[in-house]
Amino acid sequence: MELLEANQYVLSLIKSHLADIQTRNPQFSLRSFAKKVGVSASTLSQALHGKRVMNKSTVKKVLTEIAPQDAKAWDCLEAFKDFYPATKTLPQEILSQRIPEDELMFFKKWYHLAMVTFFDSAHYDGSVQSIADYFGISFTEAQEAVDRLKRLGIVQEHQERLRNTAQFYFTDRSRLAESIHTSKTEALKNAVQVLESNKAKDTSDFSMMFTVFDPSLVPEAIEYIDKMKKGFAKRFKGKGDKSAVYQLSIQLMPCGGTPAKLNTLE
Repeated sequence: MELLEANQYVLSLIKSHLADIQTRNPQFSLRSFAKKVGVSASTLSQALHGKRVMNKSTVKKVLTEIAPQDAKAWDCLEAFKDFYPATKTLPQEILSQRIPEDELMFFKKWYHLAMVTFFDSAHYDGSVQSIADYFGISFTEAQEAVDRLKRLGIVQEHQERLRNTAQFYFTDRSRLAESIHTSKTEALKNAVQVLESNKAKDTSDFSMMFTVFDPSLVPEAIEYIDKMKKGFAKRFKGKGDKSAVYQLSIQLMPCGGTPAKLNTLE
């Protein structure tokens, strides 16, 4: 189950439970409920207003109190993570206004994510042209991408510049499989293009290894790689003069005649 669906179901249970109690006891507040469950009232309030995601521990406490026998609710638990960084989820009004094509294009074109990082770099002067020049795309492509990021709620204008809203991005990845595959392919092609055009000044790093293990361990391997990427970002993101945007690509993929169930990861 996708996180967005799981989150919506759990929140609906909380709202229904609260409404049921308040029908009998109008004085029963969200704070009273939080105290009874043993979680932060602030966390519950922000979750109910679409401003954050509860972690797995909090969800488990809530479900133990309000839905101990609800099989679907406990299936939802697996969609939540043990920890979320200090970010917020997109407001429901933005989620409801999203254009499906925008989400498809966001994943399909590699430069959308790169642009979000670029807005914090020394090369960004607040203009769309600076974006186009840096990434080697047309002004029209850059403008369309900026408009798309705004509609998705990923960036916003602040003092005549664009900045990352630090929002946690929700989407149903199952319907975006083709776009995500295209994005992976484009990212690899972009890396090749950079290498070919800067042979004399190649400062990139490349390493490769092969290993053998049970395909059933792929989900665990993906989780390990995800933690490694987060550690890398924590160590280097935003440090120094911020004069260049870098692409870190990690591929875990089957080689030769390995079982089809072995997933491909970028």
